[in-house]
Order: sequence, then C-alpha cells, then structure tokens
Amino acid sequence: MKKLLAALLLMATPALAYEVDVLVQWTDAGKEDEYRVQRERGPCAAPLSTPVSVATVGANVLEVMDTVQDNETYCYRVYAVYRGQVGAPQKAEITVGPVLNDFTVTVTEQ
Repeated sequence: MKKLLAALLLMATPALAYEVDVLVQWTDAGKEDEYRVQRERGPCAAPLSTPVSVATVGANVLEVMDTVQDNETYCYRVYAVYRGQVGAPQKAEITVGPVLNDFTVTVTEQ
C-alpha cells in the first residue's frame, strides 16, 4: 500500500504568526509523468469541497511545501499522472491546533 505523509514544520515568524508550513511527502508511484497535489479544507472523509491546487511537480519529485492557517483541518490529495491518465489519490489529513506546537497528523492509506 502506498502512503502519503504530511508533516508539520513549525516555522513561526512575527509577520506570519497564524500560518504553519506543511511538508507534504508521498511514496513514488513507480510510473508517472507528474504529480498533482491538492488541498481541501476539512477532513478527508467529508464530501469534496473545491480543492486548491498546491503544486504540479515532475516525475520522481516526492514532496512539496505548503502554508496553511492554524486551527483548521486540511485534506491533501496527491495524484500520479501517467500518459494523461490520473491515478487514484494518496491522502493525508492534518489538523493544525490553535497553538503552533499543538497539532495532530492522521495518515490514511490508499
């Protein structure tokens, strides 16, 4: 099974006191031309909202950085694309607490 890992990197700066940097990493699909990374507000089990495109990266790139607001839950989905075909997503859910060092990361398997 492939896993998507989302790790919180806590980088507080005075101007961005309510933002948290998130490092999203995933397992190599093996055959891909690119990966598409999307973020949604809310848990992964909730009905799909409007996703935000975080990044599109080339083959064998296995991580991206994102910046989110604290005190929110986010669902990340990473799609491998091979010859124009989009695969099933790898998913990870992150809840960022109201204090920068208070968070929970839940990783789900595909």
